Amino acid sequence: MLDNLLITLYDVAKLLLPIAGVVVLIALAVLIFKIIKVVNAIPVTMGKVNDTIDTAQASIQKLEAPLETIVGISNTVDVINKSATGVVSSIASYTMQNSDAIMGWAKGIFKKSDNKETEETELKEEDFGIYE
Repeated sequence: MLDNLLITLYDVAKLLLPIAGVVVLIALAVLIFKIIKVVNAIPVTMGKVNDTIDTAQASIQKLEAPLETIVGISNTVDVINKSATGVVSSIASYTMQNSDAIMGWAKGIFKKSDNKETEETELKEEDFGIYE
């Protein structure tokens, strides 16, 4: 019985092996055809990539001039900021060093204006000759 099974499997294999070989050869031919197609498309793809890179490079070169302008403006703003900071710090240090003199000057100004206001109010309270 085992001998009959082996003989039957042998006969079936003799029939199926050539069919399987043909299927494998067809699959291999299709695979080779697709590989050739991809290899032939590589130069076209590389040309498109090079065109894209050239376009991007041209766009970057167009942006260089405005970027240089922005960098110049930024540097100018930095210089102005440093100058303003220096001026404010020097004014603050001068004010701290001479605070007594500044306070005296301010008091003198306000005292004069207070005297003027009292004189003006006295003039406004003029006697117009109306008596009760």
